[in-house]
Amino acid sequence: MIRSHGLLAGGGLSAIAALLHLGCIPGGPAWYRFFGAGERMARLAEAGSWRPAVVTLSIAALLASWSACGYAFFHMQDTASAAGAPALTPRSA
Repeated sequence: MIRSHGLLAGGGLSAIAALLHLGCIPGGPAWYRFFGAGERMARLAEAGSWRPAVVTLSIAALLASWSACGYAFFHMQDTASAAGAPALTPRSA
């Protein structure tokens, strides 16, 4: 069976991106600027607004869910083939 290692790589990269986003919250305005969130977001963080944290948490949650899906589908390929089900691979034309 051909395993899609792209799912594993994508899951890992999405997890790293989620962790970096979470690091921006305690990192403050300097981190928002460094990672390109924009000057408005950095200024809101400097002013103590809750909005940058909520936006950043939302993005981190989305990235974490993508990571979980990547890992789940990667491991589902093993389960599906062990049960005799067709593998999750693209159909050939």
